[in-house]
Amino acid sequence: MELLGLALFIAVSILIIFFIVVIMKIADVTKEIHRVVDKLVIHENQSNSPQKPIHKTKVCGDIQCPVCGHLIFHHGPFCSRCGQKLDWDEDE
Repeated sequence: MELLGLALFIAVSILIIFFIVVIMKIADVTKEIHRVVDKLVIHENQSNSPQKPIHKTKVCGDIQCPVCGHLIFHHGPFCSRCGQKLDWDEDE
């Protein structure tokens, strides 16, 4: 009887480890899917004409993407979230 309990414990432990590995693989695949989709979205938006970032306040310097509203912390050519081209020219 004690041997049966030990065998059951080992079998359940192996199943738990198996499910943990499967869940970790699913998480890795999900991250890769998000990475690929993000690249596709950025590539798609790069064909759009540049838009001026939205300056929410002059005091704090809060700047948002005009398409997705993501806060922009650097003067890059594209929004890091949606890939929208940004026009940093000061001319209005």
